[in-house]
Amino acid sequence: MKKILKLSICTAALVVAMIGCTKLEQKNYSAIPASAIGGGSGGIDAVFGDAVGGAYGKLRDFVRNDQWWGVNEACTDECIVPTRGNDWGDGDKWKDLWFHNFRPANGAFFESIWDKSYAGVAACNNVMSDFAKGTYNSLGTSPSVIPLAQAKAEVRALRAFYYFILMNDFGNVPVIIETTTSTNPSNATDPNDANNAQNGQRKIVFNWILDQLNTAIPDLATAKDNTTYGRMNKWAALALRAKLYMNAQVYTGTPRWAEAEADCLAILNSGKYGISASFTEIFGNKNEGNPEIIFQIPFDKIWGKGMAMQMMTLHYNSQGTFRMAASPWNGFCTTGDFFNTFATGDKRRDQTFLSGAAYYPDGSAVKDRGVPFVYKTTVTAFADANGNNRDQGARGVKYLPEAFTSDNMSNDFVFFRLGDIMMLLTEAKLRQGVKDISFVNQLRERAFGNNNNAITSANLTLDFILAERGREFAWEGWRRTDLIRFGKFQDARLFTTPDASNKTNIFPIGVNTLTKNTGLKQNPGF
Repeated sequence: MKKILKLSICTAALVVAMIGCTKLEQKNYSAIPASAIGGGSGGIDAVFGDAVGGAYGKLRDFVRNDQWWGVNEACTDECIVPTRGNDWGDGDKWKDLWFHNFRPANGAFFESIWDKSYAGVAACNNVMSDFAKGTYNSLGTSPSVIPLAQAKAEVRALRAFYYFILMNDFGNVPVIIETTTSTNPSNATDPNDANNAQNGQRKIVFNWILDQLNTAIPDLATAKDNTTYGRMNKWAALALRAKLYMNAQVYTGTPRWAEAEADCLAILNSGKYGISASFTEIFGNKNEGNPEIIFQIPFDKIWGKGMAMQMMTLHYNSQGTFRMAASPWNGFCTTGDFFNTFATGDKRRDQTFLSGAAYYPDGSAVKDRGVPFVYKTTVTAFADANGNNRDQGARGVKYLPEAFTSDNMSNDFVFFRLGDIMMLLTEAKLRQGVKDISFVNQLRERAFGNNNNAITSANLTLDFILAERGREFAWEGWRRTDLIRFGKFQDARLFTTPDASNKTNIFPIGVNTLTKNTGLKQNPGF
C-alpha cells in the first residue's frame, strides 16, 4: 500500500477515494493545522481536505479510454483503436477519431472531456467561494500548517489546469468563476476579430489561465514530498505554465519561447527532481515517489480505483500472461509506422510496447482461436468483421500491468515529468537559434544503456525533436498537442489524408453540450 494512504482518505494529500467521506465538525482556520490529520508530519484540515480533494478527484476520470487520455491519443499517429469483429465499433467513434472525422453528433467523447473538466472547475470554484466567505480564516500560524495563501494558490493552479485542458482541446471556452450552476456563459465571439486566434476568444482564455498561474505560483509549496504528492506545488504549476508558453503560438498567434525556457530552467535548477535511473519505474505500480515525476494522478488498486490502461490495450488472452484478475479488452495499439521509429537498441520500444509471441508464465504459448498468438506490429485493416485483425498492433505496456488486478492498477498516471521539461527546454532553445544537445543525450543514454547513440548538434532539428518526443513520451497524452505545435497533426497517416482546413486542430463541442447551453457557439467548420 502506498505510504500516503496511511492518512485519511478525505485529504487532498491523497487525492483518492473522494466519494463517501464523512465531514468532520467544521472549524474555521486561517492556516490549516497538521494536527487535524497526519500528526506532526504535515497535513491539512479535514474540512478543507474534503473539499479540495473532491476537486482533485475529477482528474482520475481523465485516464479513461473515452476521456482526455484516450481521445487525445486515438487521433494521433502513435495510437489507433481498430474495430476487431464486434469489438470497439462503438458507433464508429474510434474510426471517426482516427480519420479526423470529428462530428458533434457523435460527440460523446468530447462531451465527456467537457463535462469532467467543468466538474473540476466547479469543484474548485466551490472551494474558492469558501475562501471568500472566510470558511478557513480564524486560526494562527505555525511551521506545521498550510497557510491560507498557499491553500488558495493551490486551488487556483488546479483550476487553471482544468482550463488548460479545455482550451487545448476546444479552443475558445467560457471562463466560469461563479459557484452557481445557473450561469449561461457564451463563447460566441466574432471569429474575424484580428485580436482573436483561430477560434474566438482562445487568446483571452490563454491570458486568463496565465494570469491565474502568475498569481498562484509565488504562494505555492516548494516541497516535493508526501505533503505535495498528487497536488499542485510550485514546480507543477511552472510545468503547466511552460506547456502554456510552449504552445502560445497555437493558442494566440504569438510565440513565447523565452518564457517557456525560463520556466523549464526554474524547475531544473530547483534541484527537486532528477532523471529516474529506470524508465519503467516512472510508470510502475509503486511510482509515487519517483524522482522524475512532477505531477501525477494517484491511483491505488484498493483506495483509488480506475487505472485500467492494461485493460484497454492487451489481447483477451493476455490475462494469464500477466496474472490479471479479468480478461483485457483488446483495443488500443500502435501502428507499424510508429513502432518502427525506434532504432535498434532503443529499450524504450519494448518498455512502451508489447510485440511478438505471447507466453504464459510457465513458458507455454498463449493461443487464440487454437493457434499460438503473436502480437503483430502492423495494422493493415482498421476494421475486420471477422476479427482477423485481433492480433494486429503492438500493445501499450508503459504502465506495466499489475498482477491480480483488472481495471484498478496502482500505477499513478504521470502528467508532468522532468524528462518532458528537459525536452521542452531543448526545443525552446532551438526555436530561438540555440542548439543544446545535453538534455537529449541524457535521455538517450538511459534509453540505450550507453552513450553510443548520442546525437551531435547537426542532428538537432525540429523534426528530430518531434520524433524523439514520440519515442520518449508515447502514450503519455501529449502527442496531439505536440503534433499541432509542430504543424504535423494533419499530415497523411495510415488510413487518412490531411485536412487542409486544419479545423480538426480543435475538437467540436458536442451536440448535447450545445443543447444544454444555448449561449455556446460551435467551433468553426463543424
